[in-house]
Amino acid sequence: MKKHRVLYIVIAVLLISVFIISCINEITSPWTWAQNIKMDDIIYAIPWDNFDDKSSLTEEEKEILVSILNGLERKDFTKNTELVGGTPEYGLKVLTLNSDYNINESIAPAGALEMTYCGHLWWIDSNELDTFILNTLGKTNIYG
Repeated sequence: MKKHRVLYIVIAVLLISVFIISCINEITSPWTWAQNIKMDDIIYAIPWDNFDDKSSLTEEEKEILVSILNGLERKDFTKNTELVGGTPEYGLKVLTLNSDYNINESIAPAGALEMTYCGHLWWIDSNELDTFILNTLGKTNIYG
């Protein structure tokens, strides 16, 4: 009887641990950040190409950026556990009240963009966000 009780306690502790870990992962996901970002959070956002900064986004462009970020789904983010990547040619620096983020080009199969969030590299699969960044640079694709 006591062996069964111990087994049930161990199983319960494992299930609770799995639940807590999944909650922590949820909190530290860039999807959560993207869902909750507001215009007032952004101090500035600067597009860049070949590490050459351009002018900061206008208020209208920031509104579009926030709308795109808020519209991203959880499935649009994939953790890059293998740290696969290359040297980006373009991106967007976003300084918020809490931190700064760099959303940049990626050569990854799981997304056209990538960002570092809470010490982890994440791919972002969003043609809309990629096109937006390219358009702020006056380009329609990375080659022109």
